Amino acid sequence: MKRLTAIMMIASLLAVILAACGNDNGNDAEETIDPAAILSHAAELMQETDTFSLEVLTDGAPFDFAIDLGVGLVNVRFIRAIGQFINPSEVQARVNVRSGGSLEITIYADGEDQWFRAPLVGWVNQDFADGFDPSRIIQEGGGFEAAVGALRDLRYMGHETINGIGTYHFGGNADGSGLTDLLVGLIEIEGEVPVEVFVHRETNYPVRLIIDTIPQTVDEVTDGDITRWIVDVFDINAPDEIERPTGAN
Repeated sequence: MKRLTAIMMIASLLAVILAACGNDNGNDAEETIDPAAILSHAAELMQETDTFSLEVLTDGAPFDFAIDLGVGLVNVRFIRAIGQFINPSEVQARVNVRSGGSLEITIYADGEDQWFRAPLVGWVNQDFADGFDPSRIIQEGGGFEAAVGALRDLRYMGHETINGIGTYHFGGNADGSGLTDLLVGLIEIEGEVPVEVFVHRETNYPVRLIIDTIPQTVDEVTDGDITRWIVDVFDINAPDEIERPTGAN
């Protein structure tokens, strides 16, 4: 089981949105694809953004964790997280979980100043993730850049169309520690895990990141035991829509 800090950081995380709806494997014969160069450029572009939004979903084995909002620990199941990042150090996200019924928690952070809001509870100026700082997501040497550096055995898997967006589809394996940095500690990934990355063919921004992990409660792994994290990035450089708590920095 993981603390709320884990899930909140997923909201802090990094990269990529929109449901897959098509597949275009017709590659241009004259097009030269350099996975490492394209992914490095995508990471550099993210460091230069003013804002971006992301959505995080899971598929396969559920992700359960313990949540503590000041009234004791409650076991919940992660459903969805969606939020906006403001460069250089702000994030706000809505995190949907289930424990009997549905529950939505809103989190906000500006640097190390953290807040959360739950049903029947106003904004509380309390850490939801020890040591969490949104600036780590896009800063040089961290977040996206660290995730790209963690990728090994990169391969180009063709063109994919995601909700009308043409993307380069890359696959490979990644050192879990590098991905944990991208997700700002959302999940503690150990060893190598399979990763897929989708990059916009025209803008070179990341569009989607898929990571397959094994729940810590599983002893013998089968296909059904895999938790697939789907992280989608969208609304890059859109207007600031964050609702800041009264009294926040």
